[in-house]
Amino acid sequence: VAHKQARVRSRYGLTDSGAALYELAWQKDGLDVEYEVGSFRTRSSNLSFASDVDVLGFRVASSPKARTDLGHALGTPVLLFLAERSRVDVYRGNELLDSRFYPAGNQQLDTSNLPDGAYDITLYFEDAGGNVRTQTQFFVRSGQMPPMDEPQYYVEGGTLLENLERGVPELAPGGWLRGGSSHRLRENLSWDNEALFANRQMALQSGLFWLQPGWHLYSGAMLTNDSNAGIILRGGWQRDGIYTSFDLRHVSDNNDEVALGEYSITRGGYTQATANIGFPVRGGQLYLRGRFNNRYGVEEKDFGFSYLGNLLSRSGMTADLVIDGGVGDEDNWIRAGISIRWQRQRGRSATLHPRLRTEGSGVDPELSGRWQSPREVWGLGDVTQALYAEHTEQRSAVGARYTPRELRHADFEVGYQRSRLQSDLFYAVNNRFSMVNSREGTTFGDGGSSAGAVIVKINGNFNGRFAVLVGNRVVGHAWVGRPNVISLRPYERYDVRVKPLGDRIVGYDQAPQQVTLYPGNVQTLEFSANELTVVIGQALAEDGTPLARARFSNVEGYGATDELGWFQVEMAHDEPLQLQRGDGGMCELSLPPADRVRNQDGLRVLEPLPCRPIQAQR
Repeated sequence: VAHKQARVRSRYGLTDSGAALYELAWQKDGLDVEYEVGSFRTRSSNLSFASDVDVLGFRVASSPKARTDLGHALGTPVLLFLAERSRVDVYRGNELLDSRFYPAGNQQLDTSNLPDGAYDITLYFEDAGGNVRTQTQFFVRSGQMPPMDEPQYYVEGGTLLENLERGVPELAPGGWLRGGSSHRLRENLSWDNEALFANRQMALQSGLFWLQPGWHLYSGAMLTNDSNAGIILRGGWQRDGIYTSFDLRHVSDNNDEVALGEYSITRGGYTQATANIGFPVRGGQLYLRGRFNNRYGVEEKDFGFSYLGNLLSRSGMTADLVIDGGVGDEDNWIRAGISIRWQRQRGRSATLHPRLRTEGSGVDPELSGRWQSPREVWGLGDVTQALYAEHTEQRSAVGARYTPRELRHADFEVGYQRSRLQSDLFYAVNNRFSMVNSREGTTFGDGGSSAGAVIVKINGNFNGRFAVLVGNRVVGHAWVGRPNVISLRPYERYDVRVKPLGDRIVGYDQAPQQVTLYPGNVQTLEFSANELTVVIGQALAEDGTPLARARFSNVEGYGATDELGWFQVEMAHDEPLQLQRGDGGMCELSLPPADRVRNQDGLRVLEPLPCRPIQAQR
């Protein structure tokens, strides 16, 4: 709930065990500074040795959000090694942050929906047979290089909170105070410092971040009052089709005095590392990935590789060689096959993946296929329809998936699957939407996660759909006659315009409208649009001669007759056409009913019409 630069922000969850309030705070943006008071989750700097916590307290921080020269941000890579298609649920404590299906193979977790901060995440992998395994690691998504002329700082403090799983959080024993700063020493070098006090513990942290064309490197260190230490080293390099990235973190813990349930800066200590490398091989690309994690005395090691190389590209058909494999504590496997894709215009495509998989001493054939095409569905508009089938040693399935093009975060899937243990029908409905309340009333929107939005209202008689553009980029769609929510990032100025879709002739406001947004702000932009009819005919004077060079006064744009009285105009109504004669008098053309003229695709061709003086009719 926002008014200008101030807002009250809440975050909560609803599960089968009840409602849980995670955050409820008042926030305000001042001139290059932001304030927060209430119940919220702390936000660390680039160093991020200590996990963020939930507090009842305050936060004051410098804010470069309104600037356009923000620096570079990096997040912890999370690697997945999947022997078969699996659902991956990402939890922070008991809070579900993301859930989606990933295909078999080696890949990286999509962290775009994970919130900023530093915290432990637990990944739950569930395959078709219902087998579940977990993976826990420390995750960081933060780290901005400050502007050269504006060092960044923050201070936050309060009382720790606990029991966030149900109802209202409770006060926990112990306090929290943390502050830090970030300075840009050179154009490509920044320096971070941080101090933390929690319960009887204290930690000092410092780090440097280098950014160069083709590579970046961050290194940092931490030291606590009880002689625990930590190091961070992460970076990346890319050149001539070769790239590599790595992330190494180690925290020691020799503190036996922290009571059970109390907050601990070092959280028992851990060592974790990930590495990626990719390089071209014989016309394709080879990727090598590795992961190591040692936490609470338990070691986890995984290594994977994958190769993608083109075999054929001709006449809309593409064939690729695909090889991947994994070596880990639980699974060792190699899979090789060919990916064949056929694509035609208007979004129609077909994909076929025959392959062989070896695990242990056996070799199993696998096959999957997919057909995708657009179609029109009443109430949803254009929908992408995908029909698929797959067969592996563990699972066979057929199904269909429907994704509306205008609803970016919605889809429906239904199918039948059979595994070694069971057979069943399944369905899945997924949707993300936003709800905005403003002076225009309550409106459901596109599900964007941005904290700002515009409501686009298009008024008129055109029953169709418009693209909403910022510059030349389509950011959403709008329908005439109803409010349409378009999510946009705050702290930006936008030039918003609309453009009709389809081949019908439409008269509409083409000029862009400017808007500036703050978090929680909603601005309403109104446009007009009317379906136009192109009218071709000849205007005659009272004596039957052509009415030459008379100007129309009630058509779209400019319209006039030529020297023989012929005209072509665009109109958005069925009222008589009014003309201003050369002598200054007015007359009008009464149009015949649409069913009595040649009318096709918005074009009406008329017989010669007499122009009756308006004064004489009165």
